[in-house]
Amino acid sequence: MKVNITKEGNDEITIDSWDMISMHTTLAQIIHPMLVKQKEIAGIPFVSNTDVPKHLRSTDDYCLVKWQWVIDEMIYAFGRCKDDLHGEDAREENGLRLFGIYYRSLWH
Repeated sequence: MKVNITKEGNDEITIDSWDMISMHTTLAQIIHPMLVKQKEIAGIPFVSNTDVPKHLRSTDDYCLVKWQWVIDEMIYAFGRCKDDLHGEDAREENGLRLFGIYYRSLWH
């Protein structure tokens, strides 16, 4: 796979047949480092109390601590996918679930 994304919108994306064999691994190789970078520079989006452990629940829906926990779960999940680790892992499943919920919150 080759991805070249430019500010001008002249993007070039080449997907090879071997990228499709384990697409979850291929995508995780891109998503994981982006999530790590996002954690360093991100704002604080709305995080529902139902998505964090009880000890992190608060009346402040935009709490940095809650967002960092959510993004850490996503980083963990995509780190496992990137390394092509398989097996029953509730934390990995939760991180993938949270990625789906907070996908549109991944902004800078």
